[in-house]
Amino acid sequence: MAADLSHAGARELIPPHVLERVPGCEGGQPPIAVARSSGGSVNTTWRVVTSAGRFVVRLHGEDPAALGIDRTREARLHAAAARADLAPALVYADPGGAFLITELLEGRPWKPGDFADPACLTRIAGTLKVLHSLPPPAVPRFDPAAILRRHVERIVQAEPSAAAELEALLARALAVLNALEGEGRTPCIVHNDLHHSNVIGWERPRLIDWEYAGVADPLFDLACVHAYYPQSARFDRLLLEETGLARAATPDSLRLAGWLFVLLAYLWHRSRRISGAAGSGDLEAERELRERL
Repeated sequence: MAADLSHAGARELIPPHVLERVPGCEGGQPPIAVARSSGGSVNTTWRVVTSAGRFVVRLHGEDPAALGIDRTREARLHAAAARADLAPALVYADPGGAFLITELLEGRPWKPGDFADPACLTRIAGTLKVLHSLPPPAVPRFDPAAILRRHVERIVQAEPSAAAELEALLARALAVLNALEGEGRTPCIVHNDLHHSNVIGWERPRLIDWEYAGVADPLFDLACVHAYYPQSARFDRLLLEETGLARAATPDSLRLAGWLFVLLAYLWHRSRRISGAAGSGDLEAERELRERL
């Protein structure tokens, strides 16, 4: 945790109506400690310690719709995962989608190299197998085609010269989606953002930051690992076996889905750049993802 802030400083940075939703601060009581959490390029996240425990307060940033985020869907799927002890307990989800409060999840944070370690991959696959078995709540289905189209339209509006390139990528992506849908896997809860910063715990990995969670093809979680960590591709068969997907998907299917998620990530970063929200890390990620496409 970073340097603690005074109570007065905390209330300047975390709006009072938000802080008062944190257990132990309901009546205006001061927190014991507040510190900014590292990571995240869209939201601002704080760790708050009170007499009632340790919590995370996430203040939401950019327009969620532009980034493919549905805050109501996020809260319902996070809550479902938390009930299965796969995510931190959800304390409060602002009905307007402006902020989220959860318990602080303790445990060993994952590192990029863990996704090239068969033992780590076996553990995260076990978490995903449980997640994919949960009955999904009634939420709108995750629609990657709509997200892709929205990104392409936004980018082309700002950069008309990109139209031919992006429409060709979109056409390929829609063909990939059709092929994957034809394989008949049952939609389930997927986390959809398996970055190492969202995985906590070694023996029993659990997941945080459910912004991109949805009800979709279970292969999408493995595809997300592919997109973030190409080194994991050596262990495709292990991932398919340990998640219980080996009879429903092939390594070729996983590679196709992985390419789709590389495209989603590329367009996400490019959309942020044209909106003026991208930092240097976003620009480097965009270049790397373009090369992989």
